Amino acid sequence: MKPANLLKKVILITASLGVMTLVVGCSSKSSSAYYSTSKLEMINKYLSSGYLYDIDEISEEEITDSIYTSYVSGLENSATYYLGTDEFKQAEATSQGNYLGVGLMMTWAADGRSILITDVIPESPAAKAGLKAGDHIIAIDGIEVVGANQKEVLDKLAYTGEQSISYKIKRSADEKEEIINLTAALVPLDDLEYEMIDQVGYIKLESIRNGTSEHLDQVIKELEAQKIKGIILDVRDLYTNNVDEVSKMCDLFLDEGIAFKLKHGKSEIQGFEMSSGKYDQKVVLLTDRYTRGGAEAFVSAMQDVAIQMGTDTYGLAYVSELVALEDGSGLSVATGVLYDKFGKQLSDKGIEPDEMVFMTEQEKVEYIEKGSISKENDSLLKKALEQFSN
Repeated sequence: MKPANLLKKVILITASLGVMTLVVGCSSKSSSAYYSTSKLEMINKYLSSGYLYDIDEISEEEITDSIYTSYVSGLENSATYYLGTDEFKQAEATSQGNYLGVGLMMTWAADGRSILITDVIPESPAAKAGLKAGDHIIAIDGIEVVGANQKEVLDKLAYTGEQSISYKIKRSADEKEEIINLTAALVPLDDLEYEMIDQVGYIKLESIRNGTSEHLDQVIKELEAQKIKGIILDVRDLYTNNVDEVSKMCDLFLDEGIAFKLKHGKSEIQGFEMSSGKYDQKVVLLTDRYTRGGAEAFVSAMQDVAIQMGTDTYGLAYVSELVALEDGSGLSVATGVLYDKFGKQLSDKGIEPDEMVFMTEQEKVEYIEKGSISKENDSLLKKALEQFSN
């Protein structure tokens, strides 16, 4: 797009945003306080003549998306932000407990010249194509995986559209190279995984959606039938907006009383009442920096009945909604604030566990090299299991 045409598009967008500011009543000031066409013309003049790169090569979508992103970020609320088309589709899928993509978990390889596949989601396009952890991606759609091409490579990896993407793969088993075409697909995910470890029921919550509380109830009953010593609930990297389901999960463990509270806008604070807990098992709860949103309400509510280990939660205890825009992009909009049962706002800071447990150097190295930590090297899980050794 030519600079003049791009400038016209930018001026039109910013003018629209200025009008929107007046309509929603964010300020009584003139919209000129928020944008200036003459200022944009001056910026465009210098970009067109002095910018290091050719402005014609800049994506119109990137320019316009940055305007929407900046406008929404002016609210300075970490749970409210603009999502591009691909980002919004992924956020919608995640909110429903699904995955959208080709199914690859990966990290940049240590040599900087390939991407290491660390895991493959079952039933995903990558799994059906036979890709495995340990394989390397060395090019995507003809773009070599090197540092100089990082932006183009990451854009290709994030793509969730209907066109197939060509991956040049070097197999870990025999170093053989081959081309595999993958198209993003919607893959349903399990909301939890569980297993028995040393007579302790280990439950990893992957997502919280309608029915998760019933699934959790069923799993605990199944584990109890095996004469377990107790339960480890792993809520690391867990995020949800489904506070109704969180309340039902709390009700499996808590006796009568309020578990947590929620306030929507200017409405009254709502308390989530419990009836009577079903389980008296010893419970250890594992948290980390990525335990956030409605999952923090669960952590707060479980403080009286579970030993909590790990690191502070994120401190992002908002309830938000996804809002679709006409072009396929969208917004995440904070609509409510979560409080503990005493009325203390949970978003002020993260929830501190009873025992802080940090990553070991071995775990850090494994995470850098493989993008995840195996159960064998998971020091937090090991310490949690020690709680049941007596």
